[in-house]
Amino acid sequence: MNDRPIDPVEPVAEALRQRLGMATFIEALPIGVYCCDAAGIIRQFNRRACEIWGVTPRIGDPEQLYCGSHRVFRLDGEPIARDATPMAEVLRTGEPVRDARAVVERPDGSRAVALVNIEPLFDEDGRLVGAVNCFQDISEIVRTVTEPPTEFIDRSRSVAERTTSPADTPATSNLIQIAFSGVLRSRSSTN
Repeated sequence: MNDRPIDPVEPVAEALRQRLGMATFIEALPIGVYCCDAAGIIRQFNRRACEIWGVTPRIGDPEQLYCGSHRVFRLDGEPIARDATPMAEVLRTGEPVRDARAVVERPDGSRAVALVNIEPLFDEDGRLVGAVNCFQDISEIVRTVTEPPTEFIDRSRSVAERTTSPADTPATSNLIQIAFSGVLRSRSSTN
């Protein structure tokens, strides 16, 4: 019998190797990737994860569980406790999380909206040994959807300021009459 203590990193590293391949592949990805063991301790991450977090966490630090970010919030601004993060949920349930969104706060106070996908990792015997989180900064997409483009607003405002009421111009008035007469003709012909 082997009396050597089991390294808690070994099952996670093996599951990652089987699932994702070599570490160089993970490092080359344009998305943040990190892995926690079953206790929520960060065991591996890539460069992009650190860029999104704004910090490089210490691997194996039991004080920094489930996530490398400074703080995490819901989209409505409500703080999320570390043990309530999507990673913590996956490690509790063994169920994946797909397309969850959260706000990541960096140590400098700046924030990023992250799209999060987490997959549980199981060993050969089916035991949950950790989870891998693939996430990306979607702040610009969210900003584009929620904030009207200022260029369009400025252009519309400029046109509105230069234009008089459509009914005030004879050409516009004629176009409106032609359009409505066409609509009325098409309605009368279908009845």
